[in-house]
Amino acid sequence: MAQQLKLLPFTKSNQFKSKRVLPISHDKIKPVHLLCPRTFTCTTATCTPRSLIQLSRDRDIPRTKLIVGTTTHNDVPVLTGKCPTCDTHYTADHERFLDSNDNNTWKRLYTNNALYLKVGRNIWVDRSFSKALLNGMFSFHASSLAYAQFWNNSFGITNNAITLRHVWQTFVQESIRTVAAASSHSLELLDNLPISDVAEKAFDILGQNGTIHAAIPHSCSECTHPYKATVDINPPIPPVDGMDIDEDPPSADIKMVVLDGIVMGPTVSLNIIILYIYIYVITYG
Repeated sequence: MAQQLKLLPFTKSNQFKSKRVLPISHDKIKPVHLLCPRTFTCTTATCTPRSLIQLSRDRDIPRTKLIVGTTTHNDVPVLTGKCPTCDTHYTADHERFLDSNDNNTWKRLYTNNALYLKVGRNIWVDRSFSKALLNGMFSFHASSLAYAQFWNNSFGITNNAITLRHVWQTFVQESIRTVAAASSHSLELLDNLPISDVAEKAFDILGQNGTIHAAIPHSCSECTHPYKATVDINPPIPPVDGMDIDEDPPSADIKMVVLDGIVMGPTVSLNIIILYIYIYVITYG
């Protein structure tokens, strides 16, 4: 086969030819990424299923930046499908449709099985990036700014840097889809809501009155401890006059309460800074 295709670097008389096969270039054979809906037919229950049409003309198709894992791809086309019957728009991460009760109101369905998420005006990420961000912030208790600095220092450069807003948008988008999928729910909100309103509305719908159902049967030594009237090491602090404190200790275990707040980054000791300055002076004079 190699002889028929003339790919051998030697002739029939075993003479070396100057022309030889060059090594394979992975940059030239890498796939072309497209951000498109996962369905090619309309999935609206009240609509007759038919194929979608492209919403924009070829020359008007927007191009964006896509982060797949730790690799950034530029000029990725974003395709939007449209049902010509019910006028529902389908994108890679959501569906946009008219409210059945109000034909002038557009609503958005956040698809749980989306492979990519839009987290900025000109940036998309895949679910491996969003899941890693969510796990990193939960595991290391990192703030949005700390994770953005970590990613930029590890994988990003000047043109591929992400900001605090990208991290927070990714955190919210991945969180609502994870919770919605776990509860077998499809989140529908008004279209084009600010991210703060999206988080608030999602909590009202998926929050179950502030109760995390996945944690109801859970109890371990890390988050549940028996009640103690006094601490083991420090002496008890006397109650302040005027404070309404129950005198009878509760009989049940004291469970951990998760508060929604800002996670502050670690502080840097002044001694460490002085040590760095001392090492620099000794090394470089």
